[in-house]
Amino acid sequence: MSSSGKYLALVSAIIVIVGTYIIALMGSLGYASSGIGFFQNISDNFQYSDVYALGVGLDSWYGYLTLVILIIFALSGIFLLLGMKYRIASILGAICPLIVGIIYLLATAAPDIQITLQLGMLIGAQTSAPQIGEVFPVVVNMGDYSLGTILILSGAVLAIIAAVLPREDSY
Repeated sequence: MSSSGKYLALVSAIIVIVGTYIIALMGSLGYASSGIGFFQNISDNFQYSDVYALGVGLDSWYGYLTLVILIIFALSGIFLLLGMKYRIASILGAICPLIVGIIYLLATAAPDIQITLQLGMLIGAQTSAPQIGEVFPVVVNMGDYSLGTILILSGAVLAIIAAVLPREDSY
């Protein structure tokens, strides 16, 4: 029996980790939105999530909901690495990168949809921080979209495919 599911789970984990921490999800002018920025602002995020939400025109509970999603998103690389052994970890690790990536894509592609624009601004506020040395995380914009957003979406889709593919171990 082949073990292509394990190898694809590893590839998806690497892609999501690179898209989350090394390549910025969004950025310009010395600021970048990434997993590193989320951890740099973690104390402010716990303290002011409701203020961030109210600042973009949403109810305060959206701030706490996005905080939970972003915490799981920041740990999704670990879940995806565990997905090499357990299929359910692959699926759980892919859900939050899909959510964050789709919100960023819709906020960029369809700014007329008010809720996605507001959620994109809210997530951007919670994950944005100055770039380290004006270089890291790397901002690579491809037109209106960022390479980090494309990487987390593609890694999450690969993780879902990896969960379906056969494994060596039957369990």
